[in-house]
Amino acid sequence: MKTYREMLSGGVVVCFAALLYAATFSVRDFTASSIGADFLPRMMAVILAVLGLALICGNLRANAAAAGKEEGASGRPFPVSGALLVAANILLFCLYLYFLEDMGFLICTSAYLFAQIWLLTAPSRRRPLLFATVSVVTAAVTYYLFVLVFQVMLPAGILG
Repeated sequence: MKTYREMLSGGVVVCFAALLYAATFSVRDFTASSIGADFLPRMMAVILAVLGLALICGNLRANAAAAGKEEGASGRPFPVSGALLVAANILLFCLYLYFLEDMGFLICTSAYLFAQIWLLTAPSRRRPLLFATVSVVTAAVTYYLFVLVFQVMLPAGILG
């Protein structure tokens, strides 16, 4: 029978989406527009939940189709290296949320993106200068897009 790593991943994603959705109720609204600061996080939480449920349903179908087949060679439902990577990503995101108010969006997001890219890239393909450039440019463009275009206040932190 097929391993259940996709089902476990889907469950983690759905739980995270539920926590994210619940956290949006504490988002302060600083704009007078009809779409508040909580709109995008809520939309992302719903999308994450749908994708997590798709992972679970897809795995259930695959397991039902492969009911007569043998289990994988390792016999483990979730590889250890995959579990460590998931735990590292969750820890990294929690650290990002913890430091966001004090350090500010630009610094914290740049550091988070760099660390996330570093974690998800194979060791032989890591390019620190490229990763740093992509992280800083992405954070800056996102910051100015939200502040100037959408008029949503983001934490300035120590820069501001």
